[in-house]
Amino acid sequence: MISEMDYKHITAQGRSVELVERQLELLSQPKSKMNQLAVATLRNGIKQLSSAEQTLAIKLFRQQEKSNKWIKFIPASGAASRMFAALYEYLEAKKNTDFDAAKFFNTPSGNAIKTLRANLKRFPFFSRVHGYMHTHQKTLAWTESNYFDTFIHVLLDENHLGFGKLPKALIPFFTDEKGREYTAFEAQLEEAIAISPETLPIEVHFTISKEFQNAFKEQEAAFRNQLPKHIAKRLSIHYSYQHPLTDTPVVNHKNEFVRDAQGALLFRKGGHGALLDNLNRLSCDALWLKNIDNIQWGVANEVAARWQEILAGTLISLKAQIFEFLEDLDKNNSHAATEEMIHFIQNQFNPSFDPKEGTKTLHVLLKDYLNRPLRVCGMIKNKGAAGGGPFWGMSMRGKTLQIVEAVELDMELSKSKDLLAATTHFNPVMICCSMSNRKGEKYNLLDFRDEKRYMIAQKNVGAQKIKILEWPGLWNGGMAHWNTVFLEMPSQTFAPVKSYIDLLR
Repeated sequence: MISEMDYKHITAQGRSVELVERQLELLSQPKSKMNQLAVATLRNGIKQLSSAEQTLAIKLFRQQEKSNKWIKFIPASGAASRMFAALYEYLEAKKNTDFDAAKFFNTPSGNAIKTLRANLKRFPFFSRVHGYMHTHQKTLAWTESNYFDTFIHVLLDENHLGFGKLPKALIPFFTDEKGREYTAFEAQLEEAIAISPETLPIEVHFTISKEFQNAFKEQEAAFRNQLPKHIAKRLSIHYSYQHPLTDTPVVNHKNEFVRDAQGALLFRKGGHGALLDNLNRLSCDALWLKNIDNIQWGVANEVAARWQEILAGTLISLKAQIFEFLEDLDKNNSHAATEEMIHFIQNQFNPSFDPKEGTKTLHVLLKDYLNRPLRVCGMIKNKGAAGGGPFWGMSMRGKTLQIVEAVELDMELSKSKDLLAATTHFNPVMICCSMSNRKGEKYNLLDFRDEKRYMIAQKNVGAQKIKILEWPGLWNGGMAHWNTVFLEMPSQTFAPVKSYIDLLR
């Protein structure tokens, strides 16, 4: 229940009491899972482009109008703590007086520690840590026998380098032939420069945690100093933060509000779906959406960069055709070339689209179908990696392509398990988006979110079990009512860093 004191705290923060009450209701009741799904495959929903089609898409992207504005949008606020989970587990285990090294090193975390020890100098953060240790040798008092444990301590401890508390974006991911370090942040900027046509400005937008704004600015300044002046002049880098009002309340296993030390309601980040608000505030003709840790360096990133252009060129082509149709519908209403539009929708978005099933007049139905945000999503073959799967879902306008997470399915049902087992591809979060209508007016993206696709995360805080409400995922329920195309991409486009072991690639 919300007390009078809660009411004052909630309203003082600018929150809606009604929304908090609704969120408590959602957390307290069983979450309905998605049903009426069918797997999207190469035969049914995922397109393959020929070499000629790929070349044409790149040409369209590179020869687009100079007035177009593109933004590369990168969620970059995630902490690197999960990357170093095995190291934290090792340090915690060593505190026990009965620590059994042989037993520990036979666990998955132990194997990760052995990999670090055996390849220490190959990791891109080695020089930074090693140099720090030598600079502070008297304070750290390390010897050859405890060098490795001191290395881990310096790497993670907040009083030293504290990499575990930094955003993943600011961790050294790569080194070049001269031994210079590059972070994921810098690699994403390098890719943006590589794919931007020379006639267009280069705009990159990072969503970050506000506490690390200065660290990002310092990294940006160092990166700019290495650039040729004509490129630095074209490059604009912007930052935004997950708005505090998108945080959601936390409840315990009894569905009671969890409170902080002062007795106020505890709120937590509402997942990456909260970033739809950040996306909604951007002004551009189109954007790329890509995860911060799915990036490579130099020649290794050329395939991924090429496919960023292919996704963009495909979007430009689809967008141009849709805008022609919408102009026709605006000018001619019921006399528009509707048969061509129906064929286009069936070929691009829904093979079983049947306008006779709608209750609206044909030209109104077609306008409603076409006049919405558009996205082209890359899909790669599923080889055991985690990620949202491609599915056909049902909506008021018929079958639509959706990216669905396993957590959105009822895994107690054999049908759901069979669906996941039947997926052949997954989404590596390489998506190209168009968010404006043919008049250049921005859509309100919240109008195209499926509110029912919120998620409930269960976690432990110490001995306490808690539940957290998360907004519909940014590229899942957050884009549920967009027009969507899935394109198959090669597996070389996917190289995420989930653990520090991935940095050895």
